[in-house]
Amino acid sequence: MKENKLVLGTAQLGLDYGIANTVGKPTKKQAIEIIKYAVENGINYFDTAYSYGNSEIIICKFLNTYKSYKNKINIITKMVPLNKEKSDENEINYRFFESLNRLGQKSIYCYMIHDYNDIKNNCDLINDIFLKLKEEGYIKKIGVSVYDKNQIDYLLKNFNFDLIQLPVSVFDQRLLENNVLSELKKRKKDIYARSVFLQGLVFFNENNLPLKFTSVKKHFKKLNGVSLKNKLSKEEIALLFVNSIKEIDKIIIGVETIEQLKKNIETLNKLKCFYKLKSIISFKNLSIKNINIIDPRRWA
Repeated sequence: MKENKLVLGTAQLGLDYGIANTVGKPTKKQAIEIIKYAVENGINYFDTAYSYGNSEIIICKFLNTYKSYKNKINIITKMVPLNKEKSDENEINYRFFESLNRLGQKSIYCYMIHDYNDIKNNCDLINDIFLKLKEEGYIKKIGVSVYDKNQIDYLLKNFNFDLIQLPVSVFDQRLLENNVLSELKKRKKDIYARSVFLQGLVFFNENNLPLKFTSVKKHFKKLNGVSLKNKLSKEEIALLFVNSIKEIDKIIIGVETIEQLKKNIETLNKLKCFYKLKSIISFKNLSIKNINIIDPRRWA
C-alpha cells in the first residue's frame, strides 16, 4: 500500500469539533473503524493531543485491538498547555509520560508544543527536556504548532525543532505570500499543513454564513463559482490547493465518518485536474487578509 500524504487528525474523534460539524463526535467503535480504514488506505500518521478529549485513549484501544498495525502508524501528540509563565522539568516530563501512558506506547514519532506561549515562557527548559527525550529514544522528532510568521521567526532563532504544523488554506495564504514555507524547507524542517478547511468554514455557502463572516462574503461567492464552473466540490478545491504546494510534506485532516475520509483520499487522485485549473485561475484572489476571519482563535 502506497503511503498517503494525509495525516488523520483525531480532534473530531475525541471532541465535538469544527464550525460545520453537524454529525457530532463518533462513538468509540466508529472512531476505531475510521482509524482502521485510514491505515488500510495508506494513512500512516495520526495527529492527536492530550487536549483532544479521549483521542489518545482511542488510539491506544485501536492498537490493542489491531496489534499487527502497531508498526504501521506514526503517532504525533502534543503537550498540554502549561498556562503559566514558568514551569519545571518534573511537570513537563510528567505531562509527556502521561500521554505516553494513555497511548500505551514506549515511544512515539513526534512530541509537539501545542501552545506557542509555552516556548516563549520556558524556551530553554523545554528545549533541553525535549532534546533529552529525543536522545533517549522516546521521540523521533520535536514538533511545534504555530499560527503566524512572527512565531516561526522566533522559533527558528531560539528553538530546536524538526517538524512544524501551520495553517494553510485557500482562504489563508499568509505563509505562501511571505516565503515562509520556502525558508522552512531550506532549514530542512518537515512542514505539516493544518486548518485546510478552516474548521469547516470553507464548506459554507455565501448565503448561509454566520454573521461574523459576512464581511468576506465575496470570497465565498468566488469559491462557490469556481466549484460550480469546474465541477469540483469546495472541499476538493480546498484540499487540492494545499496538496499542490510543493513545500508541504503532509496535510492534516479531520473527519467524523469513514465516508468523509474516503472522499478525502479519493480527492488526492485529482491533482492533475487541479493543476490544469490552477493554470487558468488565480487563487490569490481567494486569499482573505482579515485576521479575525482566518484565525479560529478569534472567532469567539
